[in-house]
Amino acid sequence: MKGFNASHHNMGLMINEDGSGHVSGGESLSSPHNFETRRADPKYGNIISDDQLSTLDIKDLNRILRDQGLPKETIEKLKQRRRTLKNRKYATDCREKKDTEVSHLQETQSDETSTIEELEVANSILQKEIDELKRRYQAVVRHAKVENIRITERNVPLSGLSSNTNAQITHSS
Repeated sequence: MKGFNASHHNMGLMINEDGSGHVSGGESLSSPHNFETRRADPKYGNIISDDQLSTLDIKDLNRILRDQGLPKETIEKLKQRRRTLKNRKYATDCREKKDTEVSHLQETQSDETSTIEELEVANSILQKEIDELKRRYQAVVRHAKVENIRITERNVPLSGLSSNTNAQITHSS
């Protein structure tokens, strides 16, 4: 018997004729850890795939590597490779999170810009109404002066008008 593969699609231990073993194959396509297809490092691919290296629990990995009787340097290189793979995944996750956040902020900015534009239009309309009311008020004040109607001061200032137009009109007898 050349070897016994514990599982074709799932991680398994390949037992050779001489009793030595190594981790076989890759994870199934339905595995939650199969976030991307990766090839095994050529130096260590016959020992363990990159997917398995990055997804195995560290205790399980240590047990498998210890059981295989690998040299300390090889184990250290595999652990270094694991850290590199995990760092790549973390970097990818961070990049995706940042991209999502940037997209969300751009949508928020677009919404806020639309709100500002709507408020500017409403403000412009209100400013025109205020200008029209000022124009009418000034006409009333001019008419009061012509008709010799006494004007008393108001408590509400109107910017841009002279102080004597900022008044209440009362008829003098």
